[in-house]
Amino acid sequence: MSDYQLIAFDMDGTLLNSQKEISPACIHWIHQAALAGKTVILNTGRCPAELEEYFALFPDLTYVNCVSGALVYNHATKETIYSRTLPADTVKKKADPGSGTGCRTCRC
Repeated sequence: MSDYQLIAFDMDGTLLNSQKEISPACIHWIHQAALAGKTVILNTGRCPAELEEYFALFPDLTYVNCVSGALVYNHATKETIYSRTLPADTVKKKADPGSGTGCRTCRC
C-alpha cells in the first residue's frame, strides 16, 4: 500500500454500480486498505440511515462524510464529528413557492 493514510470514496455514481451495489473486488480492496491501517471514508449525499446496508459490508469503516458534506459521522461510535445544517426557518422560507427565491418544491 502507498504512503496515503486516508482514502475517501464517493458512493453514488462512483463506488456503486447501476444496481446500487458495491462489487466484491471493491469490498475486498477497501477492507485490505483498512487492515493496512488506512483511514477509509465514504462520501455521499445520503444520510446515515440510508447507509445501513453498506455499513454491513464494511465492518471496519469508521468515518462517513454524508448529507452532502453537512455531516461528518463516526459510524463506529455513532457520534457526530461535524454538523452544519440550515436553520429550520431558512428551509421553510426557501421551500415556500411564494417566497420569491425561485426555489420550487415537489409535492409528491
